[in-house]
Amino acid sequence: MFAFEAPLKKDLYFFGRWDLVHTLVNRYFSGEISAIFGLRKTGKTSILYGIDRVIDREGGATVWVDCQRLHFKRWNTALFYIIRELNEKYNIPINYSESEYTEVKAPDLFEKEIMESVRKLQRPILMFFDEIENITFDISISEHWKISV
Repeated sequence: MFAFEAPLKKDLYFFGRWDLVHTLVNRYFSGEISAIFGLRKTGKTSILYGIDRVIDREGGATVWVDCQRLHFKRWNTALFYIIRELNEKYNIPINYSESEYTEVKAPDLFEKEIMESVRKLQRPILMFFDEIENITFDISISEHWKISV
């Protein structure tokens, strides 16, 4: 079942995981928060792609956050990156520029943008954070994410 080198992005070889996918999709539609944790190369990203496909077919909204690309950014501009990903996928106007996402203003601006996006899409947004260890304190390869408070 897990003999593939790269994550499965299509349903062709995706089998044995549908119960988990549908459980997590049902949690999304129920407004619950979920997480998938596991060892490397055990199929976590493939499951996320499966969830993304099902939610897309069911009319939900998702945004993919690849933390391997995100760790170069500081936390405040990382929030803008997520908003930009939403904009690119759903053509939702961005109300603030990246330069406005300062450390002081970023949390409030991000909340406003997310709430506006949910209002325009008329459905909740599921955010996938893949490879989250890249933005986790003490283990990130970027110094600005390593700092623990």
